[in-house]
Amino acid sequence: MRPVLLHHGHGHHRSLGACVLLACFASGCAGILGGGRRLAQTTETGQAWQALVDGNGDQAAALFKRALGAKREPRTLALFGVGSLAYERGDDEAAVAFYL
Repeated sequence: MRPVLLHHGHGHHRSLGACVLLACFASGCAGILGGGRRLAQTTETGQAWQALVDGNGDQAAALFKRALGAKREPRTLALFGVGSLAYERGDDEAAVAFYL
């Protein structure tokens, strides 16, 4: 197996961002697939994640936005969801920003 080399220069930030994004995404998926606790479908964040899993990206985006505006729910999972949705839509910069 060959090591991945990050080149300095124009693509440096993109390569580094992609590596960070991949690491965050992999660790997030490992937690979800590992049978951790499930989100309650009664919360906006839980409904947003279910919409994302069901392939309803626009509905998930709207629910994540509402969840981030609500003061009654923790923001961490909603931020991660927004980052995941951005990644799925090919917006690496936004995905990294929301993951970090």
